[in-house]
Amino acid sequence: MLQHVCAGNVDVPADSRAVYTPMLNDRGGFEADLTVVRTGDEEFMCVTGTAQTVKDMAWMRRNAPEGCDDLRIEDVSANFSVLAVMGPASRDILSSISSCDLSSEAFPFGSSRMIDLGYSTVRATRISYVGELGWELYATTDTAASVYTAIMAAGEGQVSDGGYYAIDSLRVEASNRAFGSDLTSDVTPLEAGMAFTVDWDGSAMGVAALREARKSGVRQRLVNFTLDDSEAYLWGGEAIRRDGEAVGFVTSAVYGHTVGAACGIALVSDGKLRKLKVTKAWLADGAWTIDAGNAMHTCVASIAPLTSRDAMLS
Repeated sequence: MLQHVCAGNVDVPADSRAVYTPMLNDRGGFEADLTVVRTGDEEFMCVTGTAQTVKDMAWMRRNAPEGCDDLRIEDVSANFSVLAVMGPASRDILSSISSCDLSSEAFPFGSSRMIDLGYSTVRATRISYVGELGWELYATTDTAASVYTAIMAAGEGQVSDGGYYAIDSLRVEASNRAFGSDLTSDVTPLEAGMAFTVDWDGSAMGVAALREARKSGVRQRLVNFTLDDSEAYLWGGEAIRRDGEAVGFVTSAVYGHTVGAACGIALVSDGKLRKLKVTKAWLADGAWTIDAGNAMHTCVASIAPLTSRDAMLS
């Protein structure tokens, strides 16, 4: 069932790695993005978006192919809590309270396995939504408080609580997309710059449409941008213009504390029935502005992330 509904290849060894994958409609557009971890020969843990649980379960059940009569999908959200430990000191902090080797060689990016942490055992997945080195820790609900306490004690002076606005700011700077704002049923992985999430040799839903789209080229694209005016602020939904012509709108907007300016993600096309391909040259050749607060602000648009993600992989 998962190989049918997930565009990525989730047929990986158990307790080895997490697979970040879209679920696509027949047009190749996003219906969901999720992380799938194989926890046994016939068991998988799917980590989906905060508000997507019921929708994604329904999508899986509705699109399960024939031969899945013994399929069981269970929502176990109440059984677990998730702590995301992110940042340059995350490896040192976690290593100080675990006997497991968390080095990049022993625990590379994308790995997922059970580890001891303090007095508890948690599932640790080395993945990052903020573009930095880090782990997501899945602890049972009854042990989550003690895991949190152990992390805070081990990282005293180096670790602090961070909320969703911090995550949102960092993920936009790192060019990480969010379902519902950047990723919708009318945006494909090609248009989102996420072709790496697709198993191009697979037969999952939507992949055939993507193969055809890849031949013709992308005519709308999610791009990253930064305002030149460091004092301006965006909320999302603003019109973005190329050479004075409206060509798209802002899908995600934040203040980027790393880049020191308002920045975000926008969905753009040539504005003329999408006749032109959105390429690096097309972006570089235009004069870009965003209409914010009844004023036009110049900005720089690019496909490349606004900040380096090298630390995430190291």
